[in-house]
Amino acid sequence: MLRIILILNFLLFSCAGYELRDRENPFEVKGIKSISVPMFVNKTNLNSVSNNFSKEVISMLENFKGLKVYSGNDGKSDAVLLGVVYTADGYDPIRNKDIAFLNTEDIEKLKNRSAFTLQTIKSLDVQVRVVILKRPKKEEVDFFINYFDFNKNMFPQNVFQSNFTLSRNLFIDNSFGDSSGASNPVRGVRNKGIEISNVNQQATQLASMLRSVIINAL
Repeated sequence: MLRIILILNFLLFSCAGYELRDRENPFEVKGIKSISVPMFVNKTNLNSVSNNFSKEVISMLENFKGLKVYSGNDGKSDAVLLGVVYTADGYDPIRNKDIAFLNTEDIEKLKNRSAFTLQTIKSLDVQVRVVILKRPKKEEVDFFINYFDFNKNMFPQNVFQSNFTLSRNLFIDNSFGDSSGASNPVRGVRNKGIEISNVNQQATQLASMLRSVIINAL
């Protein structure tokens, strides 16, 4: 019985310790009590990337106790978190993934037009690089924006660096019918909304992944 009680107490305090570590400022060991997050650099042709990714990362960092988080870069924080969103090959992050032929009902709606295939699923794939520099100079920030890479031997104030791969499927709206009403926007508008929604979800995903990596790395 005593052995069981000891094991339960060990598990209880272990969980409590992990929860405390999960909430406290993970950068304190590096002497960082405040951090600035400028707008993420967007190297893709996607809209809303810079604002959404920056906002989600700031919101995540604000949950750490003892860490002051600022939007932008006033040059007064202990560290600056820099992020860049790009594609691995430099091309469009949205690629065709699956197609389908029109069904009989949709073909009839086309009237005099010939039948054709439609894209049904597209992939949205981006890379994100995040670097945290301790009191960087303006030249170092500019270097990251242009090359988004740092060698720790050249930049010893680089306290954190990690790469992330984010991938989602976009399910394309190919519905037919009367789209003239304000309550029924054209397919292009609907699909643009789907794209923006998925970019927002990728920003949330990045913030969650970044939090886990930071906690385990520092």
